[in-house]
Amino acid sequence: MKYLLAAILAIVMTGQTFADDYIVIVFDSSGSMDSRMRSVKDQPLRMDVAKTALIEVVSQVSDNTKVGILTFDGWAYKLQSVDRAKLKQAVQQIRPGGGTPLYEYIRAGASALLEERARQLNKGTYRLVIVTDGEAGDDHLNSDDTFRDGTTRLGVMNDISRRNIGVDAIGLDMTGEHAISQIIRSKNLGTYMAGNDPKSLTQSLQKAVAEVSLDSKDTGGEDIFKELEELPDEFFAVAVKGLTTNQNHPIGEKPPVVLVSSDGVATTTPDPMNEEVPAMGEDDSGSSFGLFALIGAAIAAGVVVLLLKAGR
Repeated sequence: MKYLLAAILAIVMTGQTFADDYIVIVFDSSGSMDSRMRSVKDQPLRMDVAKTALIEVVSQVSDNTKVGILTFDGWAYKLQSVDRAKLKQAVQQIRPGGGTPLYEYIRAGASALLEERARQLNKGTYRLVIVTDGEAGDDHLNSDDTFRDGTTRLGVMNDISRRNIGVDAIGLDMTGEHAISQIIRSKNLGTYMAGNDPKSLTQSLQKAVAEVSLDSKDTGGEDIFKELEELPDEFFAVAVKGLTTNQNHPIGEKPPVVLVSSDGVATTTPDPMNEEVPAMGEDDSGSSFGLFALIGAAIAAGVVVLLLKAGR
């Protein structure tokens, strides 16, 4: 078992070279996006300016970047590789209307990234980019609450801040900074930028998208395996326990409960104390999280290994 775990940890740690980047863009499609931009001479519609910038920027992403575009009407473009023709068509079909359920869709976008991260065994980089022209109409979702068992249920942004997902936001044609800017800065999640005209909006989007890609370096798989192999058995006992920790459950929910049968088989089930927290675009895939968590959390154990190595 010790050698098997050492192999898993080494593979996970050296496999980052082959990891992809994942971006979900939460794109405001509220009725106010049909307004004309105040600071531009010919006053084009905010929606038209945002669509043009979105198509230009996303069409330039690298082949190892997967992108999803989530509007207040649902997925305009599901999280996947960029097909430029299909993406352009999808964006052009977005229509403004309705209110601004911003945190509902931030929650849905972040949960989609977490679901993908579980499938990818915690490899890759994950980022949420928010483009909005107004304050949220569902602030209550961003406030801490309680589950049915009395424990704290974190608000949307507080929960996201614990999940190692970057968040950038762009305020489109706003007279002042969006309230979400304070949250992003205080939680050190990313960057808040203004998009007050077509050029600044495009530049802000380019910056947000560019922040996802990180240079991967060879971590020396053989050397890591040798170091892991020399660690005491007690370390791997702790690692096995740590591997059952799941941080990829949906935003706003308690982690799934790990159940171990009499024959030692571990399965997961949603915590019964979860309140009904529907997130657009979710499916019933909670039972698959167990295996992903076991291997994915090896990254955390790998960090411990490097710290031990550095301290020698």
